[in-house]
Amino acid sequence: MDGSHFNCCPSSLERQYARDRKGGVSMNLLACSSFDLQFQYMLSGWDGSAADATMYNDACLSDLTIPPGKFYLADAGFGICDSLLVPYWGVRYHLAEWGRASVRYAVNI
Repeated sequence: MDGSHFNCCPSSLERQYARDRKGGVSMNLLACSSFDLQFQYMLSGWDGSAADATMYNDACLSDLTIPPGKFYLADAGFGICDSLLVPYWGVRYHLAEWGRASVRYAVNI
């Protein structure tokens, strides 16, 4: 589950709401996919300034259902809840970051 920004061209009256945190004009989209890259859920039409957690909350209140015992993997922009697996804040998970940190692995066979 993640939010993505897409460029848009709103009217001059709505342009102020479509500004994202980087100063661009965009529309925010919340998308959920399965491990075989099939879309399971999409919520579009939110202003570029909308937070991922806000869109997730609206989706849960309207029509997003996550079965008991199932989870979506989300990034740190989402809040901690029973149906999302969110990484710990401040922990580096990307392989490129591990390479820059000169971390060595010891494997015992």
